[in-house]
Amino acid sequence: MDLGTVKARLEALQYATIDDWICDMRLIWSNACEYNGDDHEVSKMATVLSAKFEDLCSDLLRCVA
Repeated sequence: MDLGTVKARLEALQYATIDDWICDMRLIWSNACEYNGDDHEVSKMATVLSAKFEDLCSDLLRCVA
């Protein structure tokens, strides 16, 4: 999974639920860490972005509920 694919799916209205989108976003961060190794800069940034994403999702899901 990558951001380009997520963007294309969003534009094509292919996400049935917000949870489907969140799942794909989480997959991006986990793939970045898995395929680049723990010490790689990409993995380090994915970890930072994942934490920020989870914070934002928490706020978003509170508003939607």
